[in-house]
Amino acid sequence: MTNKEKELEQKVKIEKWLLITSIIFITLIIGIGFTIYWNWWISERKIQFMISELPQKPEKVAQSFMKWLKYYGHDDRWLEAFSLLHSESDGIIKAKSRKGCKGLMMIARKTAGYTRERLRKYMRDTSIYNIDFNLASGFLHLRNLKLHWTKDDWLLTIEVYNTGWYYYNNKKKRAPAHMKRYGINYADFSIKWKKYSSFWNLFKKEVKK
Repeated sequence: MTNKEKELEQKVKIEKWLLITSIIFITLIIGIGFTIYWNWWISERKIQFMISELPQKPEKVAQSFMKWLKYYGHDDRWLEAFSLLHSESDGIIKAKSRKGCKGLMMIARKTAGYTRERLRKYMRDTSIYNIDFNLASGFLHLRNLKLHWTKDDWLLTIEVYNTGWYYYNNKKKRAPAHMKRYGINYADFSIKWKKYSSFWNLFKKEVKK
């Protein structure tokens, strides 16, 4: 083999190595960039869905719910991205506010389509202010609303469910009776979705159905 042939062979090997290295480098850059973009963007999302009426005094339990979220690591930025559902709003609600998750657990499924008069009548029932009932019914309502949400809001739905599931399984050790009566099972939401969430590492315990 002549020197020119050796040089040519060496040049081909170098070109192949450079090509493979470039492909790997570009793939890594795209992967890292996508990961950073995804995890930054998820915390800035706006949630929007259709609902006609909300209870008038959700602030009664808002502070407790915010404490639960902060206890499990959700910061103000996440609360801002998720949060306020105004009690006087109609139509499409864009939930983005620094005031926290006011009213989330108050949007029970059976009150979502109520008229103002019917809602006021229902509000006379003090059980709606029971914090366990409100949290459970709020999560149940979120599950039923998921078809009205965009795909971009799906991960935030997972986060809320995980927060509620984690709370009941680690603080109360079991779900309240009324949650079982509604057929609520937080573990129904697949664990595989957790890894795509900015906050998946907060819920390290395996879900047991």
